[in-house]
Amino acid sequence: MKQDLTGRIQEAIEQSGKSMSAIAREMGVTPQAVRAWKEGISIPSFERLDDLARATGKSAEWLQLGTGEKENKQLGIVSVPLLEVRASAGTGFLNFSEQVVRRIDFYEDWLKQNVRYTNRDNLGMISASGDSMEPTINSGDILLVDHGINEVLYDSIYVALVNGELYVKRFQRTPSKTLLMISDNKKYQSFELKLEDEVRIIGRVAYYWTGGTL
Repeated sequence: MKQDLTGRIQEAIEQSGKSMSAIAREMGVTPQAVRAWKEGISIPSFERLDDLARATGKSAEWLQLGTGEKENKQLGIVSVPLLEVRASAGTGFLNFSEQVVRRIDFYEDWLKQNVRYTNRDNLGMISASGDSMEPTINSGDILLVDHGINEVLYDSIYVALVNGELYVKRFQRTPSKTLLMISDNKKYQSFELKLEDEVRIIGRVAYYWTGGTL
């Protein structure tokens, strides 16, 4: 039974066309865990098998039991991870985690019609905290983030680590090649980041709830 299950896991991962790192990111596990499942070193739980089936486009019944239809017929559904991260629309948070709290399903047609993004596999969700981006983004709003954008390509709202602190801000390039970090709430000052500042763009905010596209 173990060998049959391992074979199905190997097949699902290889036919998905995704790297083990991409699958691990979608599932909220480490790439080492996915590799161990593929090589038969360990066996995932039924709950993890369900997540693996979703990430690889296979049906949970086939992956778990070897019966029924192999392919997932709900290919029009995009399952986006909600991460245990709060991006500061204020004074910044000191840590960044990619722990998945839950997954939220979207119709792919809705995403294509309403959201600009690089690839469905690059989407993730986090929550905002603080009032510096009001009235655009309020504290507690859920942000749909495109992690496929890791530089400020144009003026927009991004999630970024700046000197080790996590922010959601509007970023703008200056003629001198530096970045402006701008708050939509006029009570807060804008800052010009220096060249020596450590800036890591986590992704561009593509949509936010209370609901607004960017």
